[in-house]
Amino acid sequence: MYSEMVTLQMMDTIFYEAQRQGRISFYVTSVGEEATNIASAAALAADDVVLPQAMALLLRVKLMESKAYGLMEMMLLLFYRTIRAAREIAISEQRPILVEALTYRVGHHSTSDDSTKYRPADEIEYWKNGTKPSIAGDSSCRKNREASLGNLFSDVYDLPPSNLREQEKQLRETINRHPQDYPSDVPM
Repeated sequence: MYSEMVTLQMMDTIFYEAQRQGRISFYVTSVGEEATNIASAAALAADDVVLPQAMALLLRVKLMESKAYGLMEMMLLLFYRTIRAAREIAISEQRPILVEALTYRVGHHSTSDDSTKYRPADEIEYWKNGTKPSIAGDSSCRKNREASLGNLFSDVYDLPPSNLREQEKQLRETINRHPQDYPSDVPM
């Protein structure tokens, strides 16, 4: 699995540079999420059916950094074991399983995205190299982007569709049930 992660990183570099040279129009990178992609594929069989949003059981995995055991290795093993266990439950109990992974994307979301517009560069460096971000940089970035939960749902549509209103309701309920898992300085 580790060699596949390295291959994916190399492919990201090649396709990112090809897009920047105008040889392809668009590319979505996976920098920082290699372990979840590779481990998921490795834990599944070729004939397994994977459907998005198949909700029955939620196995929530928070992948946190550990310097004692490399982050990539830890994420890879943890996610592999989680997907493998979810697969076994799905097979033995004949029901769908949802696995949610809370990860941090180190790279931009795509070749047309500049993530430093909505998150400070030192935050990215922290997750990339373990360099602590400055408090001043983080707070000034949050002030500049006027972060609020409401903006997450109101910035796209004049009148949000019903499914988006339902997602906002569910998110607010989740935050109220688990406030320790969400930043306290972002207005509700």
